[in-house]
Amino acid sequence: MSQYQADILIICALPKERDAVLRYTGPTESIAIGKRKYELAKIADGEGEQLTIVVQTLPGMGSVQAGIATTQAILDWEPYYIVLSGIAGGHKAFDRGLGDLVIAQQIVGYELGKLQAGVMQRRFQVLRPAFDLMQAAYRTETTDWSRRMQVPRPQSPPDQPPKVHYGVVASGEKVVADSHLMAELASSWSRLVAIEMEAYGTALAASQASNPPGVLMVKSLCDWADESKNDNWQEYAADAAAAFTISLLGAVKVHRFNRPCLAQNCTIKAAAHPDATAISCFRACFQRLAFEAPSESAFSVDDFDQAIQDTITALTSGALIDRATCCVQRQGPAISDLSTDQNIAGMGNIVRNLQNLRNEYRMATQSGDLDTVKYKRIQILDDFNAIAQNVGVPPLTLVLEQHPSFTVDYLYPRSEPDEVECTCHRSQTSPDLAGDGPEVEGGSQTTDLV
Repeated sequence: MSQYQADILIICALPKERDAVLRYTGPTESIAIGKRKYELAKIADGEGEQLTIVVQTLPGMGSVQAGIATTQAILDWEPYYIVLSGIAGGHKAFDRGLGDLVIAQQIVGYELGKLQAGVMQRRFQVLRPAFDLMQAAYRTETTDWSRRMQVPRPQSPPDQPPKVHYGVVASGEKVVADSHLMAELASSWSRLVAIEMEAYGTALAASQASNPPGVLMVKSLCDWADESKNDNWQEYAADAAAAFTISLLGAVKVHRFNRPCLAQNCTIKAAAHPDATAISCFRACFQRLAFEAPSESAFSVDDFDQAIQDTITALTSGALIDRATCCVQRQGPAISDLSTDQNIAGMGNIVRNLQNLRNEYRMATQSGDLDTVKYKRIQILDDFNAIAQNVGVPPLTLVLEQHPSFTVDYLYPRSEPDEVECTCHRSQTSPDLAGDGPEVEGGSQTTDLV
C-alpha cells in the first residue's frame, strides 16, 4: 500500500498543460517519489469537502509513455480518478472551432493493426471513461468555467466562450498533421471529434490496475491535425482544458468507500449483503451511452436496439460482450446467481422493461416524441437504484436533458451506504466496476458505442 494517497490524478503531456492546470489549483507542493516528480494541491468539491489533487507531467508524449507513467502514479498515489487535461488535434466540423473542448465518450486506440500489401487493416481498441466523471462533465455549465479563463483568445471575438463536444477521440503514437488519416479514421468512427496521443495508454493502464481508477479525457482543440497545423492556439487550448477540468472536479463527489483498506483499520458494523458484488457488476451493464446521453442524441434504431440487447444479455447470462469482436469481454454473475427472491424478481422486472424500451425507442423515433423513452429510462434506473440501495451499492446517475429540471442530483441524489465504517482513508464494501472495458456497438460500417 502506498505511503501517499490522493483523490484525483491529473496527467499532462506537456509543461504548458501542467502550468495551465496549476493556475487554477492554487498553492501547490512539489513531491518527489523516486525519479518521479508530482505537484500536490487541494481544492474544494461541490459539498465543501477537500480533494487532494496530484498533477503529473509525462516525461514524453505518446501512449507508451502515458501508460508507464500512469501505472507508476497509481502505485504511488492510489487515486480514485484520473483526468487527462491538455490539447488535441480536432476533426473539422461545422459546429467546431479551435479552442473548443472535447470530452471522450470513447477512447479509441488506432495503432494496432495488420499491414498487408501496403494497406493498414486497423484493429481498433476501445476504452470507456468513468461513468461518474462523464455525468459531472455533462452538467458542468460553460459559463461556470469559461469566465475563469486567464489566456486571451487568439482570434476575435475575444469573449467567445469555447463550446464543449462529446464523442470519439482517437489516440495513437504520432503527432498528426495529415488530413488523409483524419478522413480514414472518420470513415470508421462517424462521431470522431479529435485525435491525441496519451488517452489510450492512460486508460489502459488504469483499467489493468488492482483497483482501477476512473478515467476522463478533457482536451481542447489547438489545430485541425492537417497540413495547416501550428502552435498558435496551444496556450489558449491548454488554459481552456484546465479551467474546465478544475471546475468539473469541484462538482465531483468522491465515494471514498470504493477502495480497500487494511482489515485492522476497519470496524465492520454489518456483514456485506450477499448480492452486493453481483449488483456492483450489474452497474457496468448500464454504463453506456444508451443510458448516459440525453434522449435527443442521434442514436440509430439498430444501434440502440443492440445496446439494450447487450445489457439484457449481460444481466441474464453474465456475459458482457465486446461489439467490435463479438467476444465476451467479461463473464460475471447473472440474475440467476442472486441469493434473494426479491432481488431476482426485481432484476427480472428490469429486464422486461428493457425489452419494452427497445420497442418504444423504435416507435418514438418514428413519431419524434422521445419523452416516453426518457421516462422509461428514468423508471429503469430508479428500479435498479432501489435494489442497489438495499444491498449497499452506490446508485447510478443519468443525464437526460441539458435542462435545470433534470439535473443528476435531482433525479438521483447521491448517498453513501453505512454498512462499513472505516478509520482509515479508504475502504471498500465491493468493487466499483464503472467503465469496465469496451462495449462497442454497431455493424461493420460503424463501431460507435451506444
